[in-house]
Amino acid sequence: MAAWASLLLLVAALLTVGAAQAQQGQSAVSNIITAEEQTQRGQDMAAKRKLLGYRPIPVDVSVVLLFMSDVEGGENSPCVQMMKRALEFKGRAINFFVTQYYADYNGDDRVDALGYKASRYDKSFRGFNWDAAYRFSKGLTYCMKRAVDNNIYIVTHIHLDDGLDKGTWRNSVIFNPSQKYGALSFWEAVGKPTALAIKDANYKKRDVYYAMQAEMGATLFYHPRAWSSVMSSVKSVIAQGGTPRNKVKVGVNINWEKICGCPAELIYSVNYYNDLKNNWGKVQSAINVREVRRLFQKVDFIGVSAYAAVPRYPSLSDLETSLRKVDQELGLFGMSLKGLGKEIIYSEYGLGGGQTGDYQTPAQSSYNVAASPYWGVTGVYTPSNDPWQNSDNRQFMRSYYQLTTEYAKRGGVDYPVEGIFLWNIISYDVLGIHYMSTTNQGSYRDNIVSTTITRHNAGVRNRGR
Repeated sequence: MAAWASLLLLVAALLTVGAAQAQQGQSAVSNIITAEEQTQRGQDMAAKRKLLGYRPIPVDVSVVLLFMSDVEGGENSPCVQMMKRALEFKGRAINFFVTQYYADYNGDDRVDALGYKASRYDKSFRGFNWDAAYRFSKGLTYCMKRAVDNNIYIVTHIHLDDGLDKGTWRNSVIFNPSQKYGALSFWEAVGKPTALAIKDANYKKRDVYYAMQAEMGATLFYHPRAWSSVMSSVKSVIAQGGTPRNKVKVGVNINWEKICGCPAELIYSVNYYNDLKNNWGKVQSAINVREVRRLFQKVDFIGVSAYAAVPRYPSLSDLETSLRKVDQELGLFGMSLKGLGKEIIYSEYGLGGGQTGDYQTPAQSSYNVAASPYWGVTGVYTPSNDPWQNSDNRQFMRSYYQLTTEYAKRGGVDYPVEGIFLWNIISYDVLGIHYMSTTNQGSYRDNIVSTTITRHNAGVRNRGR
């Protein structure tokens, strides 16, 4: 008993130190955390983790929203139907992934207009106006509220896709979230309507997680002050509905590599990290590194899209390759994931099973799947599109998700990971949640993986997580 009492006192002391550091950071957010302080934070986090042990986490799912029609129709909307399918897997939260669109008319990696698309049958780019923004917000509110009705926590990520289908990458596109592009700004067209939906839907006043953007690094790094302002606005809007401000967790999401989306001419480099170091002077002249660090110190969590290559026979540690790559690049900006001390989540996670970036070709072998988890096969389900028809690919995919649940039971290896959200669309969607994943020709759903995820999540729930 004496040893156990000592252990509890040590835990309390460590938590007190962490709380004091957090309070100090909030009261003096303008102060930049030094390298020594970041190192100490990382050591404190490691010590607490070693003492407290591992915390099992669920493997949660995403409802990916692409079109205005996805949130229209009330109980019969695609959003609600996908949410209901997600309930099967007994997770704790659902990640509502909001997709809207940008137009880059000049090919200069600058947003010229913001818009939406009506449906998968009408994919023309339509400029945003107030009516469209709040039509989407109203439909999203209904869907999120139905999730809360079912005791699900709300998580949301927001990103923009290329509305002109020119093949540009959102990660390198620069825009200020507070500047109007057409009739509305990003905050007015997408950010605030999403926050309003959460405000009205979260009647149980539980924790919510709101990622201001997803895989859009350039906008974060070129406009950190504007995003810091957005963070404050998100908290204020959601808190107006009664959710305590300290339960409104606002964060950022970054890709597993090329986190800053800069400079644009290097974005497709195959030796990006070294090229970035060699062009560091150009980066510093374009980006206010000090303000970037302030933004990352201010947010509540950092999400990472976890698509780094893994070996054909991966270990638990290999599942953190994406985090190690992010840390390597953050180091150039004087930061580290552990040093920042923020909650870490995998915002997107899974295997696409694509061979190349054309998104048309199923991987020829499991080695291709492992080497490029980020490539998938697009479109509604057809057997010819299905990379998991290949028995080698299917075996690897099943073992990968089994390993993922083993990882989730530990809550990380070298990093404390607080959440994992699968990417549930096209060939990544082996749970069959998205409406494009199942047709009269078959489904991407894999019953073995579905059972693996469901059993794991049920076990986590039984432990009170």
